[in-house]
Amino acid sequence: MSLELTEIQKSVRNKLIANSNLIAILANGSNSILDNPQNTNNNDYPLIGFTDQRSEPFDTTSNQGNTVFIALTAYTQTGSRLQAQAILKEFNTSLHQVDLSVNNLVYCRSIIEFSEIVVDDPTVADGFNAIIRLRLTTY
Repeated sequence: MSLELTEIQKSVRNKLIANSNLIAILANGSNSILDNPQNTNNNDYPLIGFTDQRSEPFDTTSNQGNTVFIALTAYTQTGSRLQAQAILKEFNTSLHQVDLSVNNLVYCRSIIEFSEIVVDDPTVADGFNAIIRLRLTTY
C-alpha cells in the first residue's frame, strides 16, 4: 500500500465541505478551503488552509500502517476571537473521532490532537487564527 496524502487531504476537505455551519462562516464557502495558503493577502476572510502534513509508518508483520498528522489553520484577518472559536467548534464537529473514507485505504480514523487560537499579527492585532492538528491512523 502506498500512502496517498493527497487522497487523505481530499477526504478531510470533503468532511469540512459537508459541514454547512462551517461553510456559512467562510467568506467564499467551499472555495475558502485552500490547499496552499502561502499567500493569503489576495483572499477574502475567513478562510482555511492546509498548512502542514507528515506521515510516520507503524508497519507490523501483518499490516502496513501510518500515523498521519495534518495541520489546518483558519485565518480570520479582522475577525473576532468568537469567530475563531466558532470555526474550531466546527472543526471538532467535522473531524474529531470520525472515520474518513479514503481511496486505497481500509481504515482512516481522525482525531483532533490539539487546537489553539492565536493573534494573527501581534504587532497590529488584526485578527485571530484558529489552528488544529489532526492525527489520523491509517492502514
